[in-house]
Amino acid sequence: MTSFKKLQPEEYLSQHYDQGSRPDGRKGLSSLRPVSISVGSISTADGSAVVKQGDTIVICGVKLEIAQPKAESPRDGFVVPNLTLSPLCHPQFRPGPPPDLAQVSSQFIYETILNSGLLKVQDLCLLEGKYVWSIYVDLSCLNFAGNILDVCIKALVAALQNVQVPAVKIVQNEDNDEVGIQVDLTGQKSRLKLGPIPTSCTLGAFGQEKLLLDPTDEEEEFSDAVVTVVLNG
Repeated sequence: MTSFKKLQPEEYLSQHYDQGSRPDGRKGLSSLRPVSISVGSISTADGSAVVKQGDTIVICGVKLEIAQPKAESPRDGFVVPNLTLSPLCHPQFRPGPPPDLAQVSSQFIYETILNSGLLKVQDLCLLEGKYVWSIYVDLSCLNFAGNILDVCIKALVAALQNVQVPAVKIVQNEDNDEVGIQVDLTGQKSRLKLGPIPTSCTLGAFGQEKLLLDPTDEEEEFSDAVVTVVLNG
């Protein structure tokens, strides 16, 4: 069976699908791999999560920083997601510049955040025209086994829900009317204001009639197309 898989991988997959099963042991083409989520595992981050879906593992850390807004949008904060796909997570990735998949996925995650309403950049304003929150979302794939977008969205949502926002106080200097800001790291913290929670669903199209939910990296390789749909909760 191992030799057949190596010599004719597409036919090997096709025979499983004809029997209504998946090579990884799943029953049915519309079945998900097991999902586990752990939050708060990175003590140096303001929020974090680790998500494992099948053999795909993504860790997400969120850091908050105070920044100055752009002049043309004085009330808008910043959200900066970035996905790292290192050679350690899969042999297809090489040292050097980020692979195309990492760059495309980072942009997809950014558009998901804004278009779903999960985070509104206006809600990140501390003092209009002066101070806003800048949210850095760092996602790293520890093991790549397909369907990276769905796993990243789960890790993103779980990490944002875990974020602890420190209290901020606006301070005005009476001598020169300068306005400053103080962050109270020891005081009571609050949660981020989040909107509708996005749900991501990825399908692989194998042949003319078969749709594979939650495809593995091997299934993605031999699919005619891979489509990801994101819906609001």
